[in-house]
Amino acid sequence: MLIQGVRTELLAAIDDAGTEALIKIERLLSVARPPATTNSLARRSVVYRANRGALSEPIVSHGAIHGASEINFPSVEQIYVEPRYRHCVSGNDAYIASEDWWETQKVQANIAVYLTAHITSHQATTAPLLILGHPGAGKSLLTKVLSARLPESGYTAIRVPLRRVRSDRLVYEQIQEALDEVTNGRVRWADLAEESRGSVRVVFLDGLDELLQASPGSHRTFFREIAEFQRNEANQGLPVVVIVTSRTIVADQVELPAGTPVLKLEDFSGAQIRTWLNVWKTCNSQSISLGQMRHLEPQTAIRQLELARQPLILLMLAVYAADPTSEPLTDKLSTASLYRQLLRNFATREVLKTDPRLSGSGLAEKVEDHLWTLTIAAFGMFNRGRQYVSDYQLGADLGAFDDSYFAQDSREEELGRHVAAQFFFIHAAEARVAGGVQPARSYEFLHATFGEYLVAQQTMTMLVDLERSDRTRGARDRDGLLFALLSCQVLVGRMSILELISQLATELGEAEVENIASRIDDILRNYALRPTFDGYSGYKAMPPNRVVALAVYSLNMIAIRIAISRARNLDISDIWGERPEASLRHWQEMVKHWAAALDAGSWAAATSSLELFKNNVRFMPRMRLLSGTNFRDILYARLLGDKELEANLRIGVAIRRKSYYYMSDDDWEAAALASLYSVLHSRGRLAEPIMPLPPPSVGRDAVRRVGIAIARVLKYCDTAELPMVAKPLVKLLFALPGVTPDPYALALSLLADPTLAKEIPELLNPDHYASGGWGLWFLFANDEGMDEEIRALRASLRERIPSAPDGNFVGLKEAVVMLRQLLRSFRPRFIGDAKGVQWSRQKLSGGSYLHFNRAGAAAWDKESREVDLFSESFDLASDPPSSTMPRPRRRIRS
Repeated sequence: MLIQGVRTELLAAIDDAGTEALIKIERLLSVARPPATTNSLARRSVVYRANRGALSEPIVSHGAIHGASEINFPSVEQIYVEPRYRHCVSGNDAYIASEDWWETQKVQANIAVYLTAHITSHQATTAPLLILGHPGAGKSLLTKVLSARLPESGYTAIRVPLRRVRSDRLVYEQIQEALDEVTNGRVRWADLAEESRGSVRVVFLDGLDELLQASPGSHRTFFREIAEFQRNEANQGLPVVVIVTSRTIVADQVELPAGTPVLKLEDFSGAQIRTWLNVWKTCNSQSISLGQMRHLEPQTAIRQLELARQPLILLMLAVYAADPTSEPLTDKLSTASLYRQLLRNFATREVLKTDPRLSGSGLAEKVEDHLWTLTIAAFGMFNRGRQYVSDYQLGADLGAFDDSYFAQDSREEELGRHVAAQFFFIHAAEARVAGGVQPARSYEFLHATFGEYLVAQQTMTMLVDLERSDRTRGARDRDGLLFALLSCQVLVGRMSILELISQLATELGEAEVENIASRIDDILRNYALRPTFDGYSGYKAMPPNRVVALAVYSLNMIAIRIAISRARNLDISDIWGERPEASLRHWQEMVKHWAAALDAGSWAAATSSLELFKNNVRFMPRMRLLSGTNFRDILYARLLGDKELEANLRIGVAIRRKSYYYMSDDDWEAAALASLYSVLHSRGRLAEPIMPLPPPSVGRDAVRRVGIAIARVLKYCDTAELPMVAKPLVKLLFALPGVTPDPYALALSLLADPTLAKEIPELLNPDHYASGGWGLWFLFANDEGMDEEIRALRASLRERIPSAPDGNFVGLKEAVVMLRQLLRSFRPRFIGDAKGVQWSRQKLSGGSYLHFNRAGAAAWDKESREVDLFSESFDLASDPPSSTMPRPRRRIRS
């Protein structure tokens, strides 16, 4: 490329460049200005002037927002704040459509330097750069600013809004359509490319998500098409840099070649919010000083950080706050109240923009109509499990609930398009398809929580209407709209909606909430007998299978019933009004209906969000969610309230899958034992046990049983694995009230990991080993390689054990005594028949074998007189060792 070899000069310019509206990238790239060409610059100048004009445009076009005449909207150049970003290279381990995955990537500043490095690299002409971000994050604005900032002397920039070109055209044809629009047909791409041989051509394809949402599945190979376009241009000696923008959530709907650079725009930080609002205040200082508008203080915006972090939503907050008649944004505002004020304020502006003469009840009615239409759009997205809805779907949904929306011969997509065009809150994705008179469109909210609030608000409105209606007709006859809208998707999959419902319920009187709860109980008692006729059967988002619809509806009623409760739980006896045992049977029948009817995602959301505890259904706290397939059946048992099933599954999962759990109000003994069983049967797959102290409510017998189990684990655990689990187990053993630690368990732990003596000094107290006898001395008998503190402990034990042997060899009589003591302590797991006649063979570490029967008597060769109990090679069932036996090197343990 013409600009290679200038990296040093570019880097030298970094510290001197500014950051306002990406002026740094203009200054950096100006360092590498290529030689002037002899061709006419007329076409390039036309394109450059069109791009440059975007900087002087106001951030919001005049008349776009009604009632904002006093606001002086800053220009793009004035208010643009350089975004932070994260970046990666696509590959098998890069989940670029996942917000959670992006959270693991480092946040970077100075995006101008990154973009300069990319545009000046050879790779940029062989593979596109993908820029991701939320709706309203500033992706399109970034492409406008970049197009304007690339120096005319060395760069030719073409910005292609993909929503305004034919989606079925080749890339160069889409570029031509964009040029026709921005220059009024003055420039042809082929001529422009030839004229710009002396410069770097940069093409911005803005809004890939527009194509993906408006025509799903049709553009999976889009990046291959771009690579082919770049290859063809390079073959003509006219290499092209291509930069593509898209929403993050749809990034997995295209085949992205491995090695593609990907950049994700970050939301604003607190400092960036302050910078933006300072520019806003400066541009409107006169109106603010005259009291014609209010200023949104940075600290007020930062308190609404979830919204204010997105540039477009920050603009909405600033416009809302500017209205002196609007309710101030205060600390006391709940999330629900904030969304209600914003939505109502902007809906009023939209109505007045159409008919400025409206006022009073007429205005209020039109605003409610506006909000109802927005609500149907919100339910259309929620009930289809997406964050967008097509123009056809929106029109069909509106007609299903009110056929007066349709004018004569009008079609669903025309209705949806007409309605959605009225809302500032809605972002429209657009793609022009072959043979289509109108472009295909889909719609989504600028922020997903606007839609969530509308779902929550409409749900509470329907419940209040249900509570206030005539009770004599029965709840089942009057919940048609409620059933239509809440029988499609489970609310527990979007807990933020339930939180908003809870906030809205607190705005009602306690008696009214209790009456609503009573109506919901009526619905739940009779939900399976609900009439099959529905007045809203034309609503196409509803599942065709009524069994599924009833399952979703009943689950949603349970979730709402918990959300509006002050205690945030639901006693199932309150629903069925029967004894706990009978109510539990009804509850389990309902849960089994859910398990049979719900799809995998909805069922997983139900089991990971709800649990039954002491006959009370409650939301499972987020901090204790059990996820993954290991706990799937356990979550089902907890939701059923089947404690026996949960206990059996708990042990099985601990042993087979090495997974266990403990919750603050859980069965402490069951949790501890499951954890210990997992260690005991680890088979090389060891997980650290969960060993909390027992709560005060745990009885002494349960504590004693866990103490015995810990001792057995320490004695039976594999030698190589014991150091990994000894520390937490020994600590708990000492901490358990009323439990005397097993001396053999302590000795084996200390010998397996001598460093424990420093962390748990109590291990060196000889009093803990007083009941061990000769068998315990046997474990400490090897002097070589033993820590000084452990040797001192052994010496102390010898003094306490009458006639303890002095050396490493013992006679057969003493060995039998020791082994009997050991066998009584270890209680081997493989034993003979009930009469103790048959002998069993237990394999020990190091390849040795020990024979025993039910009585615990060991069997040796009768000719043997002395046994080296520490030999690596000697088998206890074989011939006695020779006089040249190797020095002791390994303990033999069961």
